[in-house]
Amino acid sequence: KQWYQRRVAITAGGYDVAKTFGAKFNYISPVWLQIVPTTQGTFKIKGGHDIDAGWVRDVRANNTNVKIAPRLIFGEWSMAHLTQVTSSEGELMHLVQVVVEFFKGEKF
Repeated sequence: KQWYQRRVAITAGGYDVAKTFGAKFNYISPVWLQIVPTTQGTFKIKGGHDIDAGWVRDVRANNTNVKIAPRLIFGEWSMAHLTQVTSSEGELMHLVQVVVEFFKGEKF
């Protein structure tokens, strides 16, 4: 067994590379999503409309074991809000729950 994992982060120019060479990777991380705080004190994932299900199918057709692990950009966050969330176990667990539920819903 190999002791390392092959990963690639996908930006606009990497979609064709990932489809062509997807069999060489364990993880592919497209940049589709942002997580933002809401005025209600919770979190929202934006960018779901950018998820390209056809591309995901094409990549998985070349490698059924590849994991799609989208990167989350922390857009619209102030340093104070980042500090507040990461200093509170309850808020941090809520953030994790929002991400996990979203990723499960998208079958990532």
